[in-house]
Amino acid sequence: MLSPVCSGVLDELPAENKPKLVRGDNAFGCDAMMTALEQRGQPYLFKLKLSKNVKRHIVSVFRQSGWTDAGQGWEGRWGACPQGLGEESSRRRAAPAADGRDRGGR
Repeated sequence: MLSPVCSGVLDELPAENKPKLVRGDNAFGCDAMMTALEQRGQPYLFKLKLSKNVKRHIVSVFRQSGWTDAGQGWEGRWGACPQGLGEESSRRRAAPAADGRDRGGR
């Protein structure tokens, strides 16, 4: 759930003044926060907590092809959000990013 301050600010802003993207650290990347932003139609980007499921997901994604150059030596790849991140995780997307050297320089 969004804090009362955040929800009040977002809800009261006229559409033309709303942020294009809400960005938060891993402390904000919880199911309740993401669901509240989705209900408002607000795009967001959060780091994920490195839980056991997320770590397993990252290892499997690193082995897959389809990575895109993200500039400055980084690569990224869109994919499904790892299981176990709340009820809505099946329709959310994750975008792991890695220094190209982390993936063997591929």
